[in-house]
Amino acid sequence: MEYIDRIFYRKINPSDFKKLYDIDKPEGGGGQTYLEAAGIDNESIVDFLNYAEMSDSPLDGEVRSIYTFNAHVLGNSRKAAFIEFAPRKGRSNYRISRQNMKYKHPAWSIDNGFPEPLKDRKGAYTSDGNFKGIIDDLLITIIRTTYKKYYAGFINANAMPESWPVNVGLERIFEGERRGVLPVEEKSIEFVDSLNNPFGKMIDTSLSKQIKIDEEGRNNPICFQTGLESEFPRNRILFGAPGTGKSFSVNRDRKKLLGEENETDYERVTFHPDYSYANFVGTYKPVMVFNKKASLDQDTDDVISVLNDKGKSAQEKYDLLFERFKGEGLTRLPILLGLYTDESFKTRKQDGSDAVGDNIVERNHGKAIRKYVNLIRGQETTGDIAYEYVPGPFMRVYVNALKSARTGKPKPHLLIIEEINRANVAAVFGDVFQLLDRGEDEISEYPIQASEDIKGYLAKELGGEPDDYSKIRIPDNLFIWATMNSADQGVFPMDTAFKRRWDFTYLGIDDSDKDIRGKFVTVGSKEKQRIEWNELRKAINEFLADEKINEDKQLGPYFIARNIVIPADGGSEINSVSFCDVFKHKVLMYLFDDAAKQKRGKLFQGSAKGQTRYSKICEAFDEQGIGIFNADIQRRVKIQDLMINAHEVDENGMVKTEADTESEGA
Repeated sequence: MEYIDRIFYRKINPSDFKKLYDIDKPEGGGGQTYLEAAGIDNESIVDFLNYAEMSDSPLDGEVRSIYTFNAHVLGNSRKAAFIEFAPRKGRSNYRISRQNMKYKHPAWSIDNGFPEPLKDRKGAYTSDGNFKGIIDDLLITIIRTTYKKYYAGFINANAMPESWPVNVGLERIFEGERRGVLPVEEKSIEFVDSLNNPFGKMIDTSLSKQIKIDEEGRNNPICFQTGLESEFPRNRILFGAPGTGKSFSVNRDRKKLLGEENETDYERVTFHPDYSYANFVGTYKPVMVFNKKASLDQDTDDVISVLNDKGKSAQEKYDLLFERFKGEGLTRLPILLGLYTDESFKTRKQDGSDAVGDNIVERNHGKAIRKYVNLIRGQETTGDIAYEYVPGPFMRVYVNALKSARTGKPKPHLLIIEEINRANVAAVFGDVFQLLDRGEDEISEYPIQASEDIKGYLAKELGGEPDDYSKIRIPDNLFIWATMNSADQGVFPMDTAFKRRWDFTYLGIDDSDKDIRGKFVTVGSKEKQRIEWNELRKAINEFLADEKINEDKQLGPYFIARNIVIPADGGSEINSVSFCDVFKHKVLMYLFDDAAKQKRGKLFQGSAKGQTRYSKICEAFDEQGIGIFNADIQRRVKIQDLMINAHEVDENGMVKTEADTESEGA
């Protein structure tokens, strides 16, 4: 839940108001365009700007920083603009930079209801009357929330509105000089995106305590809007020819979205023709029933629960059980722990001092006899079968996203679908298809009615009652990314309604070939040649294009895996044995069976062993190298001949004579 954390407020005086509307500016141009933040101590402002980006001030001798942040318009948070707080030259206070007719924040514009000065007969703004009655009670405000977001707005009242919550300090905004930074910490106030009343439900606990409660999951069982911002689309499909690096790109962007080392906040699934809604979302399945052992006494049961606690280290378990075993049998404790864990731990004597050798002998005894002991795990199978709701990858990621969404620090969660069009997506997504239609806030625009089994599962995982989850949406911190290759055989078509709910990113066949440029490989035996793989790939693609074969049937840079075509030592020479093996069984097979199936005779025109049998083409490649291909392909590749008709050639491409060979050996 998003709570209000701090409120910056400052009454607008005539001088400030003039700046906002470019009134009484010097005839020669220039003039001040900032709003004063005088009268508010630096410590309060720096604390308020804790979530802003910091940069060094260009002022000579100024040690204070410049703070910049993106502030949403209160009441219309889809609009936003940057606000800069900068130290004033030669002064101890800060200023809000560049606030005039051209640059001022949209929250303080006429379009947002901000007061407007009077105009003279020519229709220009004027300071006549010194704005009396216009700015008498006008304040600009910036609210900071626990989502690390800022919302800019204004107040035009001389007393606190009756609808605002009392006894939380808001009265201070309407007292004295009406400027300062108000911390909202004694109670928790839910933030509402409303200009006139941004204060939602008030909870009678301190802000820090309430955030902790939310993080522990005891409040707000479901939340769809976290305010999480990201440069990446929520629903995204990467498509292109085979080998263009679709999975590589998704994995690279996953690390940017979730963090380099994050291996927990995403799942990856591959669709196939038999994949179903039950696999993807979830369904009831038969499971073994586990019942708690009833034969243990309470004391033993407590010890077993500590030993089975996966959240505690061996040392923590030892320390927890030390007092229980201290009276008698303290030497049994290392044996008991050795039965349950391989971790090392320090042991103590009866008086609490460190034991010599940490009872390693006893601990190893426990490990040694483990296989002869039926360890008590706190559960045992009864042999009975029951039916339970078993979630699929979508539901697992969905629940984890919702758990994160209700905390004070929501994180993105990602579901990756490889080969999305290899299954019937309409059948696999089912009613979840409706949830893919997201609004500008990145939340499902139209909710769906959850089934009874889903409602029960969500209540079990998230707390609350099943009826709390009658209607569900995809939250804004859940990302769904997929890859597809429309050229593959056996793929299912996607209808327009499904496609329009995704952002499609096309990866061209040469978009990511930078890493394989200048990588050479030696092919052939009788006709041995040194060629650049990227040149050969492009030459084959040019031939396919000339034969009117679609681009999505052509070869991407990584049709052959990166670890083969990019040498591990960083050099330019590709391992010939590995390359040729993969080239035959991957590239040649693909061209023979799929991409150039109707053009075999022309594509493999140079094969000395025929063009109609795949095995013979492979044999020809072993001997001839790229000589098996059409002459147009060979002409497009710079070939360095190393051997012609089993004879070595010199640096000029001429076959070496016996005399040449003898002179080299001399």
